[in-house]
Amino acid sequence: MKKFAIFIFLLLVLAVYPVLGAETVTKDNFAEPTIKVNNETYIPNKTTLVLEPNKLVVVEYKIEPKTDDDAKKIDDRKYYISTDLVNVKVKRNYITFKNGAGMPGGAELTVNVPDADSLDGVAYIEISLQGYTPSINSRVKEIKIIWIDVQDAEDDCLPPVKSLVVNSAKFGDDINSAKSKYNELSKVLDQYIGKVDTSKLDEYLVKANENLTMAENYYKDKDYVRADEKLKSAEDWLKKAEVEVRKIKAECAYSQADKSLKDLVSLIGKIKVYINEIEEKKIVNDTTLLNYKTELESIESQITLLREDIGKIKAYLDDGKYDKAESKATEVMNKINELNGSANSLLNELKTLVSVPEEKPANNSFQFKLPELPEIDWKLIGIIAGIVIGGAIAVVVVIKIVSRYMKKRKWDELG
Repeated sequence: MKKFAIFIFLLLVLAVYPVLGAETVTKDNFAEPTIKVNNETYIPNKTTLVLEPNKLVVVEYKIEPKTDDDAKKIDDRKYYISTDLVNVKVKRNYITFKNGAGMPGGAELTVNVPDADSLDGVAYIEISLQGYTPSINSRVKEIKIIWIDVQDAEDDCLPPVKSLVVNSAKFGDDINSAKSKYNELSKVLDQYIGKVDTSKLDEYLVKANENLTMAENYYKDKDYVRADEKLKSAEDWLKKAEVEVRKIKAECAYSQADKSLKDLVSLIGKIKVYINEIEEKKIVNDTTLLNYKTELESIESQITLLREDIGKIKAYLDDGKYDKAESKATEVMNKINELNGSANSLLNELKTLVSVPEEKPANNSFQFKLPELPEIDWKLIGIIAGIVIGGAIAVVVVIKIVSRYMKKRKWDELG
């Protein structure tokens, strides 16, 4: 048993020995790879590739050592090929050695590079494959057309080939959808301004519009990543605006229900005044009076329940359950309208039996009033005026007669 265990251990050591003995390589052991995508040169970290979904892509990737010493370091290991493309086919995997010899690397997504020290090392490794860009549900998605993991090497020692896959149709649809949503919510804002606080909704819509405008501009400039970022921001602000709209509608419905209930209570107060007057004057028999009181009590008991419902609506609002609040407020309003009909019908019937003066609002403002003048008798005024004028003429005549008499007397005395 002990010998068997030693045998198994030796097998494991022999199995891992090549791996353990391989020298770890880094990106410094490789030259900048030569890459072409659909016959166009691709420079890692500089070239921006933009492709539509379901497009054929052919990539050629040439791996080379940086120095002659590195040519012997990058051999004796596996190169694992990965891709986000679909329906992939390997077109060519080929290894060329420094002494001019070459060999196929296989038709799989793994290239086995043998120990090439006797062949002066590896000159280059050619990898070529084709596939189709994936269909995407999002507006834009970054994919890796190809990336290569090297056995016994640091991560990303060979740069990947990246591309943006852009779903132009979805981009356009989402921009139009955001515009439509913005216009719809803006109409709600206009509808509720002055009824409840709409400041937050206004703020959210301003932010949404700003980001939507930037998203459109970036999209036109084919800066799809930024366009997507700004469109996401616009959509987030629109979602906040939608929640705020639900809040505003619920608050408005609550306010309307609360006011309508108070108006109904005021109406009940008027009905009580008429019933009391009818009872005091004994205008109807006891049975009829009892019927009036019973109907009034029924309405008042339902008002008590409605007050509880108003409290529930307020609780829903405080908890952010705006849809429930609006639904409950609509239910309450329907009940109030129904009770209003019954109450007004009862009030109109009572009004036919007795007249009760309507209360007038008190006016505490001081107003100065001229005393009322009697109606003027213009004939009398004419007579009085005539007398006054006639008197004045008589006085003048008397004065003249006296004056002449005094003058005559004076001359008689002198004579």
